[in-house]
Amino acid sequence: MGFGTAQQNVGALSGGVFVPKNWSNRMELARESIKVMAGLVDRRDSDAANGGSEIHVPFVSNLTTSSIASNGQANFQAPQEAEVVIPLNRYFESSVAIEYRLSIQSKYELASKYPHKMTNALVDNIDTDLTGLYASASQIVGGGSSAITEANIVRGIQYFNDAKVPQTGRHFVVCPAGMSNMQLISRYTDYQTTGEKKAPQVGGNNGLIGNVNGVPVHMSQNILGPASTGVPTHHNLLFHRDFASLVMQKEISVTTEDRPSYFAKGYIATALWGFALLRQDHLVDIQSKDN
Repeated sequence: MGFGTAQQNVGALSGGVFVPKNWSNRMELARESIKVMAGLVDRRDSDAANGGSEIHVPFVSNLTTSSIASNGQANFQAPQEAEVVIPLNRYFESSVAIEYRLSIQSKYELASKYPHKMTNALVDNIDTDLTGLYASASQIVGGGSSAITEANIVRGIQYFNDAKVPQTGRHFVVCPAGMSNMQLISRYTDYQTTGEKKAPQVGGNNGLIGNVNGVPVHMSQNILGPASTGVPTHHNLLFHRDFASLVMQKEISVTTEDRPSYFAKGYIATALWGFALLRQDHLVDIQSKDN
């Protein structure tokens, strides 16, 4: 016999105080972007070991020859040398304060998670600084209305060959939309044609996702996205490692401090670095559209 409407029943609604609201034993962390640039460009960290606010990088230019005439003299040249200045002015922090009470009552070990996220934020900042140098490129291939093509990549490589860029140390860093374009290039996707091993999964080996025309291809989400208006133009960087220089004057470090007056413990990550474009002809901005 079923319960009637006049009979009392301790059910899900009236007995709700007895039903716990459980929290998972594991936290979920926000996804992180792939960082590639800091390991692919010229590094001069040791130049900042003795302090200072900037690094001056001098260049030695090429010389010419002169024919030697009978009873002639040496034709001494007077090259006008140049320099590139790397300002050490990128001083950033990422921090969070965890209240004592939250540390005591929380089910989760928050102090083991946030320092990593602060470090990740600073590494993202460094990566974005370097990828943003596409705006300094004088050599541009493609555009916002066309996909990345093998012909465009070959044209970019020709720019390098014309500029006597070394054959080793070249890289191609593509944005997610650029990676979609690359996946439509048969020479890139068919590793049997290129003679290369099958491309590893995205994110493996520092963002390495394959090889095209002898140039390692990487993917990064830290290339500035296109403007929301007009034709969306994506940027992909074909470069030699000497196109830019990165100087970490202070590597990322995390410190902690007790703040009794705030009833909290603070976690602070800091870093100080500088970067500069060294060789403009060692960079090509290969522009592309959405796939």
